[in-house]
Amino acid sequence: MSRPQVTNADLAPRDSVERELDERHAAAQDAFARRDLEAYRAMFSASLRYRRVDGEVIDRHHLMRDVAGQFRRFSSVRSSFVREQLTVTGNEVVETVDQSAVMDEAVFWVVRRCWRVDRRGEYSWTKSHGVWVIEKVTVLKENVTPNWHLGLRKMSDHS
Repeated sequence: MSRPQVTNADLAPRDSVERELDERHAAAQDAFARRDLEAYRAMFSASLRYRRVDGEVIDRHHLMRDVAGQFRRFSSVRSSFVREQLTVTGNEVVETVDQSAVMDEAVFWVVRRCWRVDRRGEYSWTKSHGVWVIEKVTVLKENVTPNWHLGLRKMSDHS
């Protein structure tokens, strides 16, 4: 069986898509850090289907309700991602991403809870009005670890 050849013409669109998705990821991280629910909502298709690690599937409205609650609870958020795989097929892209996030929550005046979330997910993107939006999410693996801290220091002080 012969392996498919990859040409420079094939790589150019892929590189362009990868740059565009990197910009969308950066915009999502920025919107989340600024607690801008509308900007964050714009990342997702109106017909979004988000499959949690437990198999429950929620829509965009439910996801945004959950995110709004996180905006109220967490005083700061840091996140990063590593793209493990990217498949471009016409106007659809599927990427597998490993994400890490650290969120800081004031529980009492001198007690803080710092949450660490490590998640692996598959994201299906489509173009809507010339912009990539997430159509489908499948969370493949997720680990959430809370840590308690005394004092007024924020998570950036605990790095």
